[in-house]
Amino acid sequence: KEEHEIRINSESEIQSSLEILTHKLDETRQKHDQVEESMEFYGKKIESVRFKNEIQTAYSLIRGGKRDEAVDILQKLIEEDPTDKEVRLLLAHSLDDSDQFERVEKILKQGLEQHPSDPDFLASMAHLLWRKGEISEMAKTITDGLIREPNHTGLLFERSLLNIHQKKHAAAVSDLERILEQGIDSAEIRYNLGMAYVSLGKISSAIQELRQSVALEPLSAEGNHALGLALLSGHRYKESRDFLERAREYDPQNVSTRLDLAVALRMSGHPEKALDEANVAAELDPNSPRAVLEKALAHRDLSRLREALEVLENHLRSHPKSMRARSLKASILQDAERFTEAATELRALAETRPDDPDIYARLGHCLKRSGNPIEALETIEVGAKKAPHSPRIQLLWAKECLLQEQYDKVDGIVTYILPKLDEPRFRLGFIEIRTLLALKTGKLSSLIKIMDDLKKIVEAHPEILPLDEGGGIEDEELLGLGLEKREQEVYHALLDFLAGEIDFEMLDDSVTQLMKSHFHKPKAPAQPVAPPQETAPEQPEPAPVNSQPERTVETIEAPPEPSAATPQETPTEETVEQKPSEIDEPESAVDEIEPSSGADAGETAEPEPVHRLEENAEEEKAADEPLESDDTEVVEGETPENKQAEVGEDVEAQSAEENAAPPEEPKPKPAKRRKKRSKKKASNPET
Repeated sequence: KEEHEIRINSESEIQSSLEILTHKLDETRQKHDQVEESMEFYGKKIESVRFKNEIQTAYSLIRGGKRDEAVDILQKLIEEDPTDKEVRLLLAHSLDDSDQFERVEKILKQGLEQHPSDPDFLASMAHLLWRKGEISEMAKTITDGLIREPNHTGLLFERSLLNIHQKKHAAAVSDLERILEQGIDSAEIRYNLGMAYVSLGKISSAIQELRQSVALEPLSAEGNHALGLALLSGHRYKESRDFLERAREYDPQNVSTRLDLAVALRMSGHPEKALDEANVAAELDPNSPRAVLEKALAHRDLSRLREALEVLENHLRSHPKSMRARSLKASILQDAERFTEAATELRALAETRPDDPDIYARLGHCLKRSGNPIEALETIEVGAKKAPHSPRIQLLWAKECLLQEQYDKVDGIVTYILPKLDEPRFRLGFIEIRTLLALKTGKLSSLIKIMDDLKKIVEAHPEILPLDEGGGIEDEELLGLGLEKREQEVYHALLDFLAGEIDFEMLDDSVTQLMKSHFHKPKAPAQPVAPPQETAPEQPEPAPVNSQPERTVETIEAPPEPSAATPQETPTEETVEQKPSEIDEPESAVDEIEPSSGADAGETAEPEPVHRLEENAEEEKAADEPLESDDTEVVEGETPENKQAEVGEDVEAQSAEENAAPPEEPKPKPAKRRKKRSKKKASNPET
């Protein structure tokens, strides 16, 4: 019994011990499970850190230009986790830069299957389509993505590239500014924004953005090059040279950078260095037409016109269709005053580009300088009709018409172009032409309106003065116009005002004095003539003036016999108010008279007012006689009786001198012009 009790007690103790051991074992197992869970958690965390470290390593390799190594790492990571979005996008970007478009497309399509309509994948797909040139598909992809997420920066950036490609630069600026507003900034965004501003002509804004791009990536050859070009466009040549030199340092094999640097050096007064850069560019790319042009331009700036022509002629032998080289050759021939050869080159250009009005303008200039004024005017007229809205070419046409006494055409040009002019510089140019037209035709009353227009232009744009150049009327050309001394003084007063040498009051006073001397001019004693009903005697030779519609000043000769006014002629105010030079100058030019349609050579068309010759003085006085009391213009507040008294002794002396002047008195020479105008170089229409 005792043994039995001992056995029972032993079993109870054993059972109790087993329970205790089981409980302890359970506790140990639970602790082990917790450790396993912790180990698994930390293992995953370590793996995630490793994965991310690998991604960062790939990023570093890409920035360092080691894309192949980066692609190997990313390919292993994508095999470990095919669903990782960041790795897939980075791998697609790396392969895209390597032009492996098929692999990129496969990776992106798999990503879109895993992440349908994801805007990041859509933006990457749009960029791939951009690289492949599939513009329409790119636009569709961008539109689909922006419908789902309108402010997605990647899609906005791709759309800005599309807008720049389609020359919608304002829209591109809007997209890029929206990206910056979201706090996303990069050198690439600033670069594209700056280039869009350049295309819009906002050079200061472009320079500001490109400076920030260079600040974000100071070693970028592309960024420094773009900034240098923007500064070059803003005529800031010295600063431009600095950044272009940096771009050349970072990418010495870039031909475009060296040629742009050559431009900056040449424009900043270093043609020798510009020639060196152009020579290096030509060595890097022997077929570069720009290198040839820059070499020629550098030689021209060094006054080596012969060397410049040799460079261009050698290039044209192998590239006869190079229009830019031929155009530059024509310009250099003009600089060398070889106008006949320049005209030959420009004729060849006109055959190739018949719709380019500038070529005709330049050709007309060369023809004129080579002694063919009539053909020059015809050529300029062709160019002017091809560019009816070009104030520069219309101004050139008006000037040539004025010099060749085609006053109706000048008036038509002015009437047509004047309402369309916005740029004050050209408006001032036409002021000069209008002034000469009024002086030449004797319509001095129009000077009041011209001076009023001039005052309004200068008051609205005071910065326009002083001008260095006027309408391009040279002293010799002015002499050919046959203006009398006081009229020349008015014209030179206008030039001095435009040059900032006198004020408007002095110019206005000069105009007033001219008008007073014109309207108060005393009449020569009237000679008895036949009644106006009588017909004029026939004049056997030369042919009537109106039989030749277009003549230059040099080809007009005085008729051998005087002719009386025909009964059909009605003398006008301009005919009555004869100037002293019109009577005293035997070789004075005759104003052109356009013949009426169908008129034969023997018919007498009704003429416009003309300058009379000395032999016709008696007939002119007779024509003036019946109009002296009826048609003579009277200045307000004055009477015909008191005009003579107001003129004074100077006018009386002038009248006596005119009446006593011999018929062969030489033409008056123009007043001496200001030094910088009298010796100015002949203007080049191309410039």
